[in-house]
Amino acid sequence: MKHLVLALLLLASASSAEGAIAYVQSATATVTTATSITSGSINTTTGNGVIIFLPWSNFNYGFVSIVDNNSNSFTQAGSEVFSANFAAIRAYYNCNIAGRSGHTFTFTIGGADSLDIVIHEVSGQSTTSCLDQVTQAIDNTTSHSSGNITTTQANEILLGAASTVDANAMTQTGTFTQVYNVTATGSVIGYLTGYRIVSATGTYAYTHTTPGANRTAQSIVSIKEATAVTRRQKCIGCGADKVLVE
Repeated sequence: MKHLVLALLLLASASSAEGAIAYVQSATATVTTATSITSGSINTTTGNGVIIFLPWSNFNYGFVSIVDNNSNSFTQAGSEVFSANFAAIRAYYNCNIAGRSGHTFTFTIGGADSLDIVIHEVSGQSTTSCLDQVTQAIDNTTSHSSGNITTTQANEILLGAASTVDANAMTQTGTFTQVYNVTATGSVIGYLTGYRIVSATGTYAYTHTTPGANRTAQSIVSIKEATAVTRRQKCIGCGADKVLVE
């Protein structure tokens, strides 16, 4: 015989992605002389976030576009920084990508020059408003900094990058986990990038050193974790939710 059972259950639900914010993977590419560059291919997950750094020489040609092969769009974080005879850097992001296998990203400028592209995928981020803070800086010294950001919530992932035209090796400092480090040559723009996950609000910067004075551009971006799980009530057995138990 079947009996109708009414039960009031408290169910956890989240309005955004659940789980702690995390670094997932990266992809990169370098080209000596071209108008565009396409990153290495990765398999991305729908609902994750992507942060893109674009280091290039910018001596003669300006930015044109950043696109991918899955119809995602990207928003610039902060502004481009560069100066005469300096490397340039830009940052872009998407808080909620449409993922795919064989995902690539293409950066185009107005004429043939040295180009790099760096892609970082993260998970657990806010899918609606993930960017918290960003800043960039240029310098010509041996101790380099993006400048400081002050985060506004406890759990975030910080992503930093630097580019240079000078052939001095860059050494990342601080507590970031290094992802890529490419030394500049006469035809290749050097770049450095890493990430750090923080659990408290604070003031942070992306820093590195070089053995000689380097003309560099640095950027740091902070990405917010998704909001905490909320709770709702659902009546199992009320109206359309009625269930039968043997």
